[in-house]
Amino acid sequence: MAENHDLRHSIEPINSLQNRVNNIVLPAHRVALCRGKKLGPRDPVINEFRQLAATLLVLLLAGCAAEPPTVDSTADEVTVLPPVTARRMEIPVRTTLPVPPTPTQVQPALPAPPLVAIVLTGRQPAYDDVAFELGERLEHYEIYDLSDKSQPAETVFRLINDSDSGAVVAIGLEATQASVAMTALPVVYAQVFNYRSNGLVTERSKGVSAIAPLDAQLAAWQQTTPELRRIGAIIGEGHEDLIREAEAAADNHGVQLTIQIVRNDQEAQYQFRRMVTEIDGFWLFPDSRILSTRALRELLSQAEQRQVSVAVTNDALLSLGADISLSAVATNIAATIVEVLRRIQAGKLQDIPEITPLSAIQVVVN
Repeated sequence: MAENHDLRHSIEPINSLQNRVNNIVLPAHRVALCRGKKLGPRDPVINEFRQLAATLLVLLLAGCAAEPPTVDSTADEVTVLPPVTARRMEIPVRTTLPVPPTPTQVQPALPAPPLVAIVLTGRQPAYDDVAFELGERLEHYEIYDLSDKSQPAETVFRLINDSDSGAVVAIGLEATQASVAMTALPVVYAQVFNYRSNGLVTERSKGVSAIAPLDAQLAAWQQTTPELRRIGAIIGEGHEDLIREAEAAADNHGVQLTIQIVRNDQEAQYQFRRMVTEIDGFWLFPDSRILSTRALRELLSQAEQRQVSVAVTNDALLSLGADISLSAVATNIAATIVEVLRRIQAGKLQDIPEITPLSAIQVVVN
């Protein structure tokens, strides 16, 4: 009932306004006067229309000002729902703008490794093993054997000089001497002990040590011969650097070292007979200038009689009576040669020492 009452109360002003409008009627004779007649702005008919429009405007404003409907206070109360506990979510906020990807740049192609000419003195295992290991590490190389009589050294180096070789690797004394003399390319040589006395020290020739590091040799020797206290060595001229290295190794391991410098095998035998009674071990370096095959056999025989341990740098001498072989490793020689070649390729030839030391040792006990 309350809803019907409110609705009726709300539409009454509208009905009253409609009744008022319906009661305003323009007389018929006025309408007839308008037909077929041009009316001016001051015509009485126009004035009546103006009065009629004003009356309609007043009635409309009166209807809009009618009393608005009132809200029923007896309406149902609004139900208030209990608060809903929402789970808090933390959304990470990007604090920095994403870095745009770096445009891909085409890198210039690296130059191909230069061709390397490997020259062998002969086909001995000590040379062949190093050549094989070089082949495992180099991409472009050619091997020449000077012991091949069908191809003289002059022909070999004519081929090398006419090729695209960037360097020569010489293995053995004869190959090194020929390389230094017959090519203007940088030369890296190996398996050469007497390099200085053979005139191999030049601006464009660099060597790799022919023997394993002396400190490592002495350490391995002491492990197999704990009673080692006094050591003797005989060597030819031109090895001042080697002597200093040997003395430093002896000091490091608490060993007394006696070194004699001689010029030939007769002096070598004489000096050995003098020192053999005062030493526990003899360090035999591969100096072919002072040790002929006859002198070497006599030296090893006297050492065995005196029970003096003899350390050599070549496994082949074990069959002649040496006690221990402390030799270089072919893989280490080849790796060191490749490192020297890389420095040469980088334009650092003048920064390379005369002899680059090795870093590995092979021990064989007789």
